[in-house]
Amino acid sequence: ERFLKDNPNDTPLRAAYARLLVEHGELNAAYDQFRLLLKYKPEDGDTLFALGILALQLDRRDAAKDYFRRLFDVGAHRDDAAYYLGQVLEAEGRKREALGWYEKVSGENLSDARVRVAHIYVGLGEVRRAREILQQLRTQAGKDTTQIDLIESELLGEIKQYDSAMRVLDEALVRNPGDHDLL
Repeated sequence: ERFLKDNPNDTPLRAAYARLLVEHGELNAAYDQFRLLLKYKPEDGDTLFALGILALQLDRRDAAKDYFRRLFDVGAHRDDAAYYLGQVLEAEGRKREALGWYEKVSGENLSDARVRVAHIYVGLGEVRRAREILQQLRTQAGKDTTQIDLIESELLGEIKQYDSAMRVLDEALVRNPGDHDLL
């Protein structure tokens, strides 16, 4: 820390220090260090991503949205930025806006984003659309559809469509007999 005071422009050292603070649970101090880093590299994707995640963990939603939007705009970690923006907006009750961000996800968060989209559509009363999305996921998943089947059944149960929920599970058991997760 003393070395940083003597060499405030040493961004690799400051980045390492900020990561060390995160590892030790010093999230506020890490957040401050990453903010200082951003002054030296305002479009650095890794710094913006770290700040967005830390802002979420520190319950600073407005700051998180700002960092994730900036991250998306600079073209770094775009899928992550879109996914986390969707999450923040969904948590704020801004479902339609969240849908727009989730729809931009195409990377490793795609399945999770599609499940979130289906969940939002169920909440908006668009159950048919939600089920179509889950069916697309099921088709893409090939043989490993158990989690999707369970998610669809749970969503249907939440809106008291118990018969439909049971049909989903019955069909899943036909496709995957003996799958203990479905029992």
